[in-house]
Amino acid sequence: MLSELKITNIAVIESACFRPGSGFTCLTGETGAGKSVLMGSLGAVIGRKTSRDLIRTGEEKATVSALFESVSPRIAQMLADEGLPVEPDGTLLISREMTRDGKNKCRINGSPATVTMLRQIGMQLINIHGQHDAQIMSDPKNHLEILDRYADNAVLRERYVAVYRQLRSVMRQLKTMEADDESRQARIETLKRDVARIEDAGLTAGEYDALLAKRKIVTDAARLQKLLSGAYYAIIGDDDNDGAATLLMTAGEQLTSCAELPEISALRDRLTDAVYNVNDVAENLDRILTGLTFDEGEADRIEERLAQLESLMKRYGGSEEAVLSYLGAASSELETLKAQNESLPLLRAERDRLLKETSDAALILSENRRKAGDRFASAVTQQLAFLDMPGAVFEVHMQRRSMCITGCDELEFYIGVNRGESVKPLAQTASGGEMSRIMLAVKSVLADLDDVDTLVFDEIDTGVSGHAAGRIAKKLSDVARARQVICITHLPAIAAFASQQYLIRKQTSQERTYTSVVPLDTDGRSREIARMIGGDERDQVHIASALRLMEEADEYRRQNK
Repeated sequence: MLSELKITNIAVIESACFRPGSGFTCLTGETGAGKSVLMGSLGAVIGRKTSRDLIRTGEEKATVSALFESVSPRIAQMLADEGLPVEPDGTLLISREMTRDGKNKCRINGSPATVTMLRQIGMQLINIHGQHDAQIMSDPKNHLEILDRYADNAVLRERYVAVYRQLRSVMRQLKTMEADDESRQARIETLKRDVARIEDAGLTAGEYDALLAKRKIVTDAARLQKLLSGAYYAIIGDDDNDGAATLLMTAGEQLTSCAELPEISALRDRLTDAVYNVNDVAENLDRILTGLTFDEGEADRIEERLAQLESLMKRYGGSEEAVLSYLGAASSELETLKAQNESLPLLRAERDRLLKETSDAALILSENRRKAGDRFASAVTQQLAFLDMPGAVFEVHMQRRSMCITGCDELEFYIGVNRGESVKPLAQTASGGEMSRIMLAVKSVLADLDDVDTLVFDEIDTGVSGHAAGRIAKKLSDVARARQVICITHLPAIAAFASQQYLIRKQTSQERTYTSVVPLDTDGRSREIARMIGGDERDQVHIASALRLMEEADEYRRQNK
């Protein structure tokens, strides 16, 4: 259960600490005092969506933390599964810091966490019920979810949804394949032609650039032969002239004859090296010339091949890489389309199998809903009788519809408020006060199914007064025997039934507004309830009425332990 809620710099609350006990805790105060801020803070710490506008004016950040005691083994296992620390004494501390730049710093038992983790854990710790729940209750689209929750249909529904989604997937595939059968055949023929054309061409990566380079060599072969031959014969000489190598050798021999001069030896060595280098160049030129041939037939073949490749590139993407990429994609698509043709009969058989399996699962789910609907209607009707609606009749109306993600049922809650009246759709019938009691009746029926220790009711007494308010108070007190109940109310009859009461009080100091959360003792409670009765906490008649309400509440709790 929630043992402590600390709030700092949230709206009108500069700093507050709320310590509800076990049983029934009530929060009261003037309209606008800040009760909704406290509820917003509690929602924030369990991962609900917040706004940076929640941060107190003039402050850069706001924090809220919640301490829980005696958390269940299921919660402890959830923490362990997320890699979060588990305290041996069963306590759980959750905190959330919100800043004006929209960032959140969340911690669970001191370890960093995300808002999503806060929400997942928080949903198992606290259920917050407010006026918005009445809107949910009045919308028929939500009635099926409520009944499934009561019927504990989670497993049946998951099983149905899983097979339904498989069926939808197969049917979408079939629809696409059958609708596109003619165009698919045409596409297959086109792809076959394209793949054959490219494969027959035998294109290899890099071939086009290699052919361009080779064409340049072949085209320039005659010119290159003339230039390289001139260089070669200039080195080795010909029949009419000595080449550079011969002349260098002759020069070297002349220098050898002058060997008596000291500096000549070094020059002769340099000439010898030059001869070796020139001869090496000549040998390389000879090798190049030997491999350099000009073949007019080869030039024609190169031009034909280039024309073929350029035709392919123009058709399939503009480059050699694009042609090869298209070949891969076309081959893959062709195989897929062929496989689709072959898989059509198998897919139709799979559709028929899944259709039967889905239909069977929907009928099982529907039958379970129908049985649960009768029990649920009876239980809610009993709760409504206790809540001062003795003539009310609550019914669950179901009718068959085509299968969808929720099954094959269309469901809506009906109610007859007064004895003898026919039942009508809930959304069209109930007044504000009646809807508050209907919602509490439904929540009471569902509460026994939830493994949540703390229930929060935020002003669910709208439109209720008199005897009905007393009945709601008793119902909240009954629920609080097994769970921690926290309730915000404006009704003295409900406040009187609380085991402990806090006053949400707003004050102004130095042109700033401050809201505090003040625990009330017996005297404080009597004055606050007196204010709720007549607006004057000092009026002795109202104080006496408040004490009488509190005594009646104590007597009811003693008799219904």
